[in-house]
Amino acid sequence: MEDVNNTIRFLKGDSSDIHSALIEKMEASAEELDFEKAVFYRDQLSMLREVQAKQAVYTVQGEADVIAIASQAGMTCVNVLTVRGGRVLGGKNYFPDVDSSEPLADNLSAFITSFYFQVTDDLPPEIMLSHELPDQVAVSEALASHFGSKVVIKTSVREHRAEWLDLAKLNTNNALKTKLGDYLELHARFGALKDVLADVTDRTIDRIECFDISHTMGEATIGSCVVFDQGGSRRRDYRQYAIHDIVGGDDYAAMKQVLTRRYKKQPLPDLLLIDGGKGQLGIAKEVLTELGILGDTLLISVAKGEGRKAGLEVLHFIDHEPLDLPMDSKALHLLMHIRDEAHRFAITAHRKKRDKRRSSSVLEVIPGLGEKRRRDLLNHFGGLQQLLGASQQELAGVQGIGPVLAKTVYKVLHE
Repeated sequence: MEDVNNTIRFLKGDSSDIHSALIEKMEASAEELDFEKAVFYRDQLSMLREVQAKQAVYTVQGEADVIAIASQAGMTCVNVLTVRGGRVLGGKNYFPDVDSSEPLADNLSAFITSFYFQVTDDLPPEIMLSHELPDQVAVSEALASHFGSKVVIKTSVREHRAEWLDLAKLNTNNALKTKLGDYLELHARFGALKDVLADVTDRTIDRIECFDISHTMGEATIGSCVVFDQGGSRRRDYRQYAIHDIVGGDDYAAMKQVLTRRYKKQPLPDLLLIDGGKGQLGIAKEVLTELGILGDTLLISVAKGEGRKAGLEVLHFIDHEPLDLPMDSKALHLLMHIRDEAHRFAITAHRKKRDKRRSSSVLEVIPGLGEKRRRDLLNHFGGLQQLLGASQQELAGVQGIGPVLAKTVYKVLHE
């Protein structure tokens, strides 16, 4: 009932008391050493601030279509967001049959031509795109001629229009993740992988674990492990490993530490996937040999091919010649998807660790920003990561900060 009442108050615009109550609960939980509950309230604060920040989307004027494109693991998605009278009326996802190895801008140009000439008869005065088209002027002139009205195509937008474009991009990426996780598609990709590996192993491939290393010039090194089976990603089994006592930037030493720490305690999967070339494969072989479990899994490393271009990956094995799969291979798409997820998981944890380390020290030396104001800022936005993403105007809206101090904080954090 408390959640229901808070929701009603929020929808009526009364969110300040809710915000204060969440801060009190978070701090009380932390003082009681109930950190899991404190994190829960911190995340609620973060979501509350995010929703409040997005409310500007519904309070401005504008007639536009906002179109974003993204591609991942051989699949391309386009999201068309419809804005009329300054309100986002909704959006729709499309999965065009295009060559995902082609530049996104080229595929977006082809989609726009098809969409406006064949799918819809509604042309707004403004179209915002996630990528600049190679033939943008020609497309604009063709649309104006076909519909008999002028249209402006933009890729560089600010303020509320930038929020619309960010929303379209978010929708596109979410739709891709959902589509890639679809059971039937996933089942087909596992079947394709089994066929591809028939000459390499007779092992049944169900559980796959993939590792990646992330750091910035050797700083805040993180190793990630993601887990997939034929039901999709197993997020509860994901793990992140903080790397210690190595020379900064030594990816081989980092990978050796992560694999050793995991498989001293955990059983091996059916397929162990390493992001990297022959060097990383050699490190994995060395670790599993030392642990006496090399024969308990199929070990594969996936390396970028010529020009490190997506879709040209090469699979390396211990006792088999490398495999160079075609770009339309469902087996390759599965491994690329798992590899990309490991990379995303690693880089997210790395950035959080790096930014926490940097921001903690930076906040302490900002003139006029005492302990209470530092705590108020962090509580207001729900954490350091969210604080780094705040605009100068949002900083100024925090009680006790004001526009002058907000300008100083923003400048220190970002410049």
